[in-house]
Amino acid sequence: MKIFDKEKRSGKPDSVTSSEITTLIGEECLFEGNITTSASTRIDGKLKGNITGQSSLIIGENGVVIGEVRSDEATVYGKVEGIVESSRLEIKKSGHVSGDIFVQTLTIEDGGLLNGRCTMEKSVADNVADFGSASDKSRDDIGHEEINS
Repeated sequence: MKIFDKEKRSGKPDSVTSSEITTLIGEECLFEGNITTSASTRIDGKLKGNITGQSSLIIGENGVVIGEVRSDEATVYGKVEGIVESSRLEIKKSGHVSGDIFVQTLTIEDGGLLNGRCTMEKSVADNVADFGSASDKSRDDIGHEEINS
């Protein structure tokens, strides 16, 4: 109801945000090939190929991806067979990922499956910060502290 009230006052609907789905592969669709997108994407059908996205990717309960997945955020309700690279990966209770994953943040709900290796890395900014604090003390200083203690 509030949405309709806003439309009446302003005369136009609310603008589309970047978190809304703008690309959809439907349940009855089989897509073969590679996809590159900057928009939020949902796959409810079958994709045989690689997908690279700069936004969020949702693989629905009936969705299947056979290929590499690269996305800022990925949520898997369906199946992925291949490598997944994502800053944040969520595998829901109905989700299955078969392949190696490279992530910063990983969430697997009870019932979700991951068959593969997981490599978790901190962001580049965190690595630089850690390096800076470690280089504040030289190895000689650390060694003397241990001897003098």
